[in-house]
Parts: sequence; structure tokens; C-alpha cells
Amino acid sequence: RGETFTKEVDLRDADFQDEIVFDGAVFHSNCQMDEINFDHAEFEGAEFKGDINFRSSIFDKMANFSHATFQAESIFEGTRFVQGADFEGAIFHKKGAFERARFEQNVYFNRVEFNDVADFDNCHFEEHGDFRNVNFIGPVEFRSVRSGPEGPKDKGQELHGVHLTSSKFGAQADFGESQFGSFSGQYI
Repeated sequence: RGETFTKEVDLRDADFQDEIVFDGAVFHSNCQMDEINFDHAEFEGAEFKGDINFRSSIFDKMANFSHATFQAESIFEGTRFVQGADFEGAIFHKKGAFERARFEQNVYFNRVEFNDVADFDNCHFEEHGDFRNVNFIGPVEFRSVRSGPEGPKDKGQELHGVHLTSSKFGAQADFGESQFGSFSGQYI
């Protein structure tokens, strides 16, 4: 907890069978954590000063990035969050790339600030994607987003979706071909 990493961190292709805790850690250089299997990962309050790459990684338990700060590009493309994720209160100063990410349980982006591009194209939210009170300052890309479980829907089945209640949009937002359970927000 609270570690400082001054050199590039490269953990590609690692397999963490136990809990890994980087709460309050400061990563001064780029981090390569793509294609990693995480059992349980905690990055609460972590600060990423260089690019961070979690492309195609798998988080088996709830991934905690609450109150993390991403100073450079953050890549979560094709990442799978099996038991959900918590990004509440995080700040993305550069592009947040979540294309093709799969959130199999609830994911929380409440009170997050995206200062640059927020890219969620082709994401799948099987449960709820909670984006309440998010400040989208840069462009927003939510094209072809799917929500709800795979397969046929039963009558009376609860509607799952992406909820953007009280979120603010400061630039162009593209929701082409997406299907959400609810939407309300405002352009600033």
C-alpha cells in the first residue's frame, strides 16, 4: 500500500492467484498489465502518471479503481470484469479506452471525471453500468453498447442497462446503435 514505482512496470501475461493491493500506489512511468489474470485487485487511490495498459486482462473479483487518478492514457480495451468494477471518484486526464470491455456484474463510474475522450464503444454491461453524476468534459463514445444478459429474455425480466442520471456532457456524445435501460443527462 502506498508504494512508489519510478521505473516502467511490466507484468504482462502474469497470473495473480491471490489478492494484489496497490491502494495509494504511485506509478511514475508506463505500466504494462495487459493480458493478466487477476483474482482480486485493489488500486483504490492509485495514481498512474504514465500510460496504463490493462488490455485483454481478466479481473475475477470486483476490481477497485475508486478515487484513482489517470494522468496519461488508460487502456482497458477487451478487459473482462467478472464480478464488476468500481471506478467511483476516479479522474481520467487523458483518454479512457474501454472498447469491447465486458462488465459481467455491476460497474460504478459515479462522480468520475473524463477530461479527454471516454471510449466505451462495443462494451457489454450484463448488469448495471452506473454513470451517475459523471462529468464528461471531452468527447464520449458509447456506440454499439449492449446491456443485459446474453441469450433470450424472459417476460418480466428486470431491465439492465447503463444509467447516466445527472451526468454532464461538455463535448460531442455518440450513442449510435446502443441499447440502454435509462438515460438522462445534460450538455454543459
